[in-house]
This record gives sequence, structure tokens and C-alpha cells, in this order.
Amino acid sequence: MRIAPMDIVDAACAAEHIPPSRIFTRSRKSNVARARQIAMYLCRRLCGMSFPRVGMFFERHHATVVHACTTVEARISGNVAFGVKVHSVQEAALRAGKVAA
Repeated sequence: MRIAPMDIVDAACAAEHIPPSRIFTRSRKSNVARARQIAMYLCRRLCGMSFPRVGMFFERHHATVVHACTTVEARISGNVAFGVKVHSVQEAALRAGKVAA
């Protein structure tokens, strides 16, 4: 089974209560940025996408993706609640991928 990046975007946006279209905007609001960072991290982890490819998908520079992944990894190790949130987004994306398959 191959998970689609949009399944991850949808799950991350649902967790932050924002419409999926917002994740592709230039918004720096905390809930939008957090959803975007989680989605970037999970695209790398679940889809095996390269930094440049994730950057192209989100219309960002690859360095932004590197920063997002580093930030999410640091927050997961330092904040149990955030780790639970990322795990729940991952599970929701995987469930969505199974339904679509």
C-alpha cells in the first residue's frame, strides 16, 4: 500500500481544524504552520519523499522542509502530547490510505 501525500495533508489539517487549502498558503499562523510541519515530516517518513520533492509538493524550499522535520523531531522528543498528536495524524493518514486503495 502506498499512502498519498494528500492523505497526510488532510489528516494534519483535520488535527488542527483548518481546511486543507490553508496548508499551501504562506500563512505563518501557529496552527497552520504546525499542520504544515507535521505534514512535511510525515511525507518524508511515510512516503519516503526527498527534501526537494516535499518542498515542491508544499511549494517551499527544501531547507524549509529540513527545518520542519528537525523541529517536529525535537518537539516529539520533548513533548509527549505533541508526539501523541503526530502519531494520531499518522494513524489517520494510514487509515485514509487504506480506504482509498
